[in-house]
Amino acid sequence: MRRTIALMRRVGQRMTEISGYDRAVALAAHVFTAILPMLLVLDALLPRDARRPAGDALATSLGLSSSAASAITAALPPSAGTAPEPSGGLTVVGALLLAAAVFGFARTLQRTHHAVWGLGPGGARDRAAGALAAVVLVAEYGLLAWFGPDLVRPVGSVVLGFVGHAVFATALWWVLQWMLLAGRVRWRSLLPGSLLTGLAQSVVVTLSGSYLPFSITGQAARNGLAGVVIAFLSWQVVLSVLIVTAAVVGAEVAARDRSQDADAAHGAESGRPR
Repeated sequence: MRRTIALMRRVGQRMTEISGYDRAVALAAHVFTAILPMLLVLDALLPRDARRPAGDALATSLGLSSSAASAITAALPPSAGTAPEPSGGLTVVGALLLAAAVFGFARTLQRTHHAVWGLGPGGARDRAAGALAAVVLVAEYGLLAWFGPDLVRPVGSVVLGFVGHAVFATALWWVLQWMLLAGRVRWRSLLPGSLLTGLAQSVVVTLSGSYLPFSITGQAARNGLAGVVIAFLSWQVVLSVLIVTAAVVGAEVAARDRSQDADAAHGAESGRPR
């Protein structure tokens, strides 16, 4: 019990030292900024008969009311069945906006992990690895935004969906953290934080099946499109806070394990006959 309390105290101190909440809000803002350009680019690249309305897809997957669905649909690209073919200019603009959002997200996410692990900035290899990791993560966020709770309902089983998503998210974050840190931290040390992140992300996605439609519908009824933005951005902030907190917990657990290994090695060395 004392070890758990001591760990929680260290995590709180570390979050304060690195301005963890501020970093999480910045991450959420970058992800939110990338969502709409991503949908624009996808809508432009898919065959005309394979497209579906971005607003309708979000509203259906999240189980929103008609008022909330209307607010989202008004803000996103129209349906492929009634909209003209997207121009090349629109595709280029969307791609540029998406690239800018991903680049900003990559820098913030990588700097956050460097701060968590007490590492200094790396060179070009670090930046390239961070950018690639951010592309993968933003793509995953886009899938979460598009399909929402449907990701945790395979064969009608929320439990199986939760377990499957947790395993996938844990493996994904294990690789992503290694990439973000350019291999400067051992795989073993990254596992606790990856496991916590995967579990936390699965909990949020599962709960969003009941909370997010209620929140977005209520906000849309009171504030229209601005309310939808507030509710959706709040959901991203929760995810980002959990990501930063899990990384800090993982780093502190790894530091404690290294300290215990060093103490054990020192004790064994002291006990040897000279």
